[in-house]
Amino acid sequence: MKILLSAYACEPYKGSEPYVGWNWVNSLSKQGHEVWVITRKNNRQIINDFLSKNSLAGVKFIYYDLPKVFLYIKNGNRGVHLYYLLWQIGIYFVCKQLCKKIKFSLIHHVTFVTARQPSFLGLLGIPFILGPIAGGERSHFKLLESFLIIDKLFEYLRLFSNYLIKYNPLMHLTFNSASKIIVTSIQTKNVIPKVYHPKIIENLAVGIDKNEIKSNFTMWGGEQNNKFRIMYAGRILHWKGLHIVLNTYAHLLKSSDKFELSIIGSGSRENWVKTVANKLNVYDNIKWVKEIDRNELNNYYAKSDAFLFPSLHDSGGMVILEALSFGLPVICLDIGGPSKIINEECGFIIDTSGKNVYDISVQISKKLLFMSKNRNLCKQLSKNAKKRILDFEWLNVTKNIYKKVLIEDQK
Repeated sequence: MKILLSAYACEPYKGSEPYVGWNWVNSLSKQGHEVWVITRKNNRQIINDFLSKNSLAGVKFIYYDLPKVFLYIKNGNRGVHLYYLLWQIGIYFVCKQLCKKIKFSLIHHVTFVTARQPSFLGLLGIPFILGPIAGGERSHFKLLESFLIIDKLFEYLRLFSNYLIKYNPLMHLTFNSASKIIVTSIQTKNVIPKVYHPKIIENLAVGIDKNEIKSNFTMWGGEQNNKFRIMYAGRILHWKGLHIVLNTYAHLLKSSDKFELSIIGSGSRENWVKTVANKLNVYDNIKWVKEIDRNELNNYYAKSDAFLFPSLHDSGGMVILEALSFGLPVICLDIGGPSKIINEECGFIIDTSGKNVYDISVQISKKLLFMSKNRNLCKQLSKNAKKRILDFEWLNVTKNIYKKVLIEDQK
């Protein structure tokens, strides 16, 4: 097929949204499609550097940015959403001219992956796939109780903005013009007006490179130095659930001194997280690690016994896939994408219904205590992780999504 891919964020060697955009390009190339990718000009250099050493068959990049006078709108990341909206308007006219020269089979928008940001490419009269998109994931209010006031306000504003999606004319225009809408979770589906639900397909937006799976995987090795090692890796933000990690660790240390916790990452809520750790009297028992290179992070994965990721509204969780690729059992909450990645064969999903931070922390600590006393269970979870991660190899993810789209089109 000839595919026009809209990927605002698209860079090799990066994580998060740029990683998603890039892997869609890479996977579609491997499947033999002809792919035209429209992305930002500031992605050009790193893409060219990659292409100078590697090949991407059948892929052409189109670089577009707004005139420089508009860059002040971004002002770091604060104005990125307005800039993105204007960028979407700009690429509509670029793609309109391109579609006069090339007969595309479909247009596919892959980044940004949010249900709150429009795309106008469905107006070009070519089958238009939107997503996978996310953003509707949410947690219970009880889990926000210990947040700073500003973070509580952020969460309430986020919920309100999701409520407004149903009344946003630009989002109605986007949903109406889409042939198929792919969402990452039922919660995101629920923030989209019901009239568009027949178009919706549910599928996660994350994957992992096949080469990473092969090079990363190591079976669970059991306790080292008589310690059961737990780790968290990712950004330190209020909604990543680190307050749950800390409360869990406090419960564990009351039961046994055989546990170790490493928190790897940085972010805007480092001070808050460390304040919570001090109040719980666990600060000095934690190994705090800021930004580290990939090899060092991989060493932590390889030497740990369990991975905690109690995020409150993640649509996916790339670090979960990385953990599984190292054979690490994962504990997450029943919220959003992580609960779709993890199953009872490779980890534990914690029920949050009506529960507060204390209740959830007790549940997680019981799971970890059980794991620490059952070596055979951990070995089996690790073995199953090897099987589970294959479902999220990027080529399988993209093929599965297009298969679902084609099956729906034939109905």
